Amino acid sequence: MKAVLSGAVLLLAALLTPSASRAAETLAAPTAKPRFSLEDIKGGALFRHGFSFGVAFQAHLARSSGRQANTGFGLTPFVAFYPRALFFVGPETSAYCASRWGGFDIKTASDIADGVARERTIKETGKQSPTDSEVKEATGWNIKSPGAGCWKQWFGAYVGVPSKFKADAVLTTDVPAYTEFNPIFSTGLIFSPSTYFSVLGGLTRSRIASSGGQSHPVTSISIGLGGSIEVVSLLVGK
Repeated sequence: MKAVLSGAVLLLAALLTPSASRAAETLAAPTAKPRFSLEDIKGGALFRHGFSFGVAFQAHLARSSGRQANTGFGLTPFVAFYPRALFFVGPETSAYCASRWGGFDIKTASDIADGVARERTIKETGKQSPTDSEVKEATGWNIKSPGAGCWKQWFGAYVGVPSKFKADAVLTTDVPAYTEFNPIFSTGLIFSPSTYFSVLGGLTRSRIASSGGQSHPVTSISIGLGGSIEVVSLLVGK
């Protein structure tokens, strides 16, 4: 039995071990669509297509008016959408910023973006070995001086479903009672400077009820810190 378990663990580790080269290839392909294996998710492949999945630890704060009396805490799985990463940048900038966001160093990110620019140049001009100046003229991407203002792509919106949490709330009497909140959804804004760190702020809609009593809707102000699914790479390595 021990040998079987050891074999299963080794097999799982092999499946989860990412390939940096495969992630780079995914980012470098201008027409690549998001794939959902762990290897393709990491390295910013999802972020390049304008979205990401993650988990945040949120504090659900009481509003100045309402049934909730104090703060509750819980985890919130979420999906985030980054419109500028999807709609407002060229493929080279998209590849570069997604690579940096996903943890690649500047040189690797530049190499990925350069590959995208060269491939686009070849497609548009028909030249199989374009010079750096020809690449810049065709795409606007400067191979000799890489870089892009990626910070604008870090802003987006999120939606998620928080875990149940407990806080004091006013139900059948004016005296607050320690009550379980059943969240329906949470939504708001997100700021993600990297795959490993995000700040979320928004509203959470929940329902609360005393035992056998009427259910009441409650809206909380929610703030939290989290990371995207790519944070798994910290545990299994790149």
